[in-house]
Amino acid sequence: MPANIVLRNAAIPAALLADAARFGGRVQGDLLIGDLLLRDGGLAGFLDGDAPADARPRDLRGRILLPRLTEAHCHLDKCHSIFRLTGVGGDLMAAVEAQQADAASAGADDIRQRAERGLSELHAAGCGLVRSHVDWGADGGSLETAPPAWEVFGELAEDWADRLILQRAALISLEHFDRAEACAALARRLA
Repeated sequence: MPANIVLRNAAIPAALLADAARFGGRVQGDLLIGDLLLRDGGLAGFLDGDAPADARPRDLRGRILLPRLTEAHCHLDKCHSIFRLTGVGGDLMAAVEAQQADAASAGADDIRQRAERGLSELHAAGCGLVRSHVDWGADGGSLETAPPAWEVFGELAEDWADRLILQRAALISLEHFDRAEACAALARRLA
């Protein structure tokens, strides 16, 4: 990536900037408009004069520039599995039971394939951060043993690091929290 890029005629919502007055640009309604300088991959602000000599220009023609989206709550270990589930209609518990039955037969390769497809779709939709729950200790499973999805998502987080951030969040049923030693060991593992 070149050191300097100028995005000509860029628009940024002023509400998204910590200090819009110091960022530069001209005010047009709720937007700041101008030629935006990207320096070493980060926003430097709107230009107040000529662009650096080495800058590569690109004209945005007034398009609004927004930060990448965040998917704060998803279940990548469950995505793209509906086609093989039965008995999901009616209520939440029926859907949970169908998903648990399916998860019992889903191995790491299956989880990886479906989660990778989900990440591809999220990335194409503009997501830069994805936080996925992972069922831990579900169906009487052990708190001491990581579910396959936890390990798979750790690997996917590394594989996708140049495109988006993947965060894992252990989803643990409250009835497990009465086992202090197991919870302490789990907290150390998750940290």
